[in-house]
Amino acid sequence: MNLLTDWFCLYSPHTMNPKKTGFIYFMIAWILIGHLFVQLTGVIHYEFDPGIYWLPEYAFKDNFLKNIFHLHTNPPLLNIISGICYKLHIPFYSFCLTTFIAMQISGTILFYKLLQKLKIRYSAHFTFVFLGNPLHFVWFSFYYYPAILFFLSIVCLTVLYSDKPVLKKFNKIAFLLVGISMLRASYHPIWIFLLLLSFRKLIPFNKMMPGLLLLIIPLFWYSKNYVQYGFCSGSSLFGQNISAHYPDHLRKEVINFNSRGRYKLPFEYSGLYDENSPLIQKYSDDKLLNDSATLHNVRTIPISRGYEKETIGNWELKYSLLTIAYGTFSFFGSPAIDEYNNKSEKPYFWNNTYLIDWFDLPNIKIKSSGEGYSFIRLSIYTIIYPLTIILLLSKYRSLTFEIKFILHWILVTAFIYCTIDPNEAARMRYETEPVFYFLTAIILSNLFSTNNTREMIKNESR
Repeated sequence: MNLLTDWFCLYSPHTMNPKKTGFIYFMIAWILIGHLFVQLTGVIHYEFDPGIYWLPEYAFKDNFLKNIFHLHTNPPLLNIISGICYKLHIPFYSFCLTTFIAMQISGTILFYKLLQKLKIRYSAHFTFVFLGNPLHFVWFSFYYYPAILFFLSIVCLTVLYSDKPVLKKFNKIAFLLVGISMLRASYHPIWIFLLLLSFRKLIPFNKMMPGLLLLIIPLFWYSKNYVQYGFCSGSSLFGQNISAHYPDHLRKEVINFNSRGRYKLPFEYSGLYDENSPLIQKYSDDKLLNDSATLHNVRTIPISRGYEKETIGNWELKYSLLTIAYGTFSFFGSPAIDEYNNKSEKPYFWNNTYLIDWFDLPNIKIKSSGEGYSFIRLSIYTIIYPLTIILLLSKYRSLTFEIKFILHWILVTAFIYCTIDPNEAARMRYETEPVFYFLTAIILSNLFSTNNTREMIKNESR
């Protein structure tokens, strides 16, 4: 699977006419200037947070492989890369910044070339509007998996529409999705397997086996978590993630896990779990699993189970549906980091996120029923993305295999993010943002063409 060769051939300047090459050089300059602005102004304050996603620095320096093997809050690939940097004494921030800028530039060129290849009208315009958005300077300045998944989503699109034999495309997509599953717990091996099975229409099942066997990698990690900690998933934080479905009116009535918010450090739950449980005692001598300053602490696991038990035991259909509705509204909002989550040294920008994301709109401020005000966040995404999905679903039977595959992909992730962790649904949508860009470009391009949408979607890859 020589992906690097494929990418180089796809956007080598020698394969393009001067006009197209000029646009690519313009986009490269735009991205570099944008990152220079970010670095010089301090709009984004870089911080390496060892709380949830990353291991503490000592875990990389001492007993690295053991600490990776004990990781339970998320799949390990991000921390493996970080640990290699530490072991090789590579300046971590410089490595991250350089790598992420390279991914942003490569992803932009790949997206543009894909639109060109499929003869999408106004390819340069779409590429600049979507991939030139200042929002990307935010996410590609953090060493954080959304930006990596953003780039890998573009690579998946490129592979799906490549001229390679179908079997090679299948194997490459399987490889990429497995890699994503080792970055992101929401990419569960079961639904990846079902998504890949859609290739059965094009490939005999026995020829799919090498690609499907790659799923053994995340399944091994899930099995490791089960043997060590008693849960079979990529993250121990499932209970906290579904706690949004715990009814709000009950949080103030009793002292329990849900009354304390989410993702608190273990010492804040003192008395709510059994300190002498076999699981905690089993790892009582492990430094990482007893670190009071991180959720990698083994006590996070019984705490998460407490959230899960309380949430399921107090589940209310009406409240849960309202939570999903909120998650859906959030999912189609701006993935800009809002003022409550930023670590910026220049908070003005974050209090006005439409200055960061040019598809965002100013917040609507309304008087709340109690004291103070509430804010309604609207964006252009809120209109365009749902309409795009609805339109494609209405034409489902006539869609090409590629479009159906993409649609299944985003429907699964949308369901997960609107349901499991609705409070951060928009931020998590950013991981597949290029897929939404691609579908939107197809629809909007077709509005200015003589062909109807059905014919365009049916024939754009033929």
